[in-house]
Amino acid sequence: MRPEVSLYLDLVRFTAALVVFGAHFALQRLGGGFLWQLNDYGHEAVTVFFVLSGYVIAYASDTRETTVREYAISRLARLYSVALPAVLLTVLLDRVGSHWRPQGYLSAWGIDPEPSGRVIVSALTFTNEIWTQSLRLGSNAAYWSMGYEVPYYVLFGLAHFTQGRWRWPLVAGALVLAGPSIAASFPLWLIGVGVYRYTRDRTPSAGTGLWLFGGSLLMWLAYELAAQRWGRLTMAGNVWFKRREWMQDYLVGSFFAVNLIGFQAAAERLGAPLLRQAARIRWLAGATFTLYLCHFPVAQFIVAFSPWPNTNPLSHALVGVGTLVAVFLLASVTERRKQAWRRLFERCWPASKRPTPVGHPP
Repeated sequence: MRPEVSLYLDLVRFTAALVVFGAHFALQRLGGGFLWQLNDYGHEAVTVFFVLSGYVIAYASDTRETTVREYAISRLARLYSVALPAVLLTVLLDRVGSHWRPQGYLSAWGIDPEPSGRVIVSALTFTNEIWTQSLRLGSNAAYWSMGYEVPYYVLFGLAHFTQGRWRWPLVAGALVLAGPSIAASFPLWLIGVGVYRYTRDRTPSAGTGLWLFGGSLLMWLAYELAAQRWGRLTMAGNVWFKRREWMQDYLVGSFFAVNLIGFQAAAERLGAPLLRQAARIRWLAGATFTLYLCHFPVAQFIVAFSPWPNTNPLSHALVGVGTLVAVFLLASVTERRKQAWRRLFERCWPASKRPTPVGHPP
């Protein structure tokens, strides 16, 4: 992968996580309506994550993670380096915060500060969204998407690594186990896979890439302006299809897919500013997953103990800056240490040793 493209993906990842944080900060209970302009964009940022995830996983499985063992260990290390601390942190902060400031953890907000064992197990096994189940982990409203993301890892792994006649029956069976809501959004994740494979096998000219890159942004902007006037593409959610935004997801996902194709084609022209800021972008991206999974319980805890009303600019500064500082400190012991988790899973799943053929030196 060209360094310009890798840096662009990192910048997009971090920006999307920051938008999700901003959209949650816009809620009355956290920021008192501050940053309300971002309120509608959290769902779109998650859409970008899904497409980006499909792209990155397709690239990794094509270049580095070429065996089931390598693929599984990489996914497990990446996930549990952040997900396990996020679950523990959410449970701890919610219990302490609700004990001292119960008014900051109201059930009317959908918060259960003492989640059951079933909720915790579903979070740690990423089964919190299968079929009609929608189990929220305390104040951590962002954790829901892991119940979609991880099944997509499994589905892709089955399709990519399984050989023979059982390949598609296994994928179909896994889709049935996941349920209709997860299955309905799976093609969105596969858009990212398609973008990777398209750009791997062919590259439009740099001029075409510039048109695709700029045109996708203009089309995206046109949709946002139309949405402000006539409303977003949503439908009534139900227990079977829980995401009300699935029509918007596919539209925004298509814009982002074209944007990725365009950037890759014109990477030499568009990527120079990113190369100059490579170290900073890499450092920010190294906290993306932690920012996404940990910002809500941290912000909820801080605002519960803030000495100012949540409409006060001082409270905004305390919660905003305090959450970001806490998240980057957490990242230094979570995803920036994922290699330690990788070594742990490698020990749990040792590589098979093939017998040395007779007549050959060991």
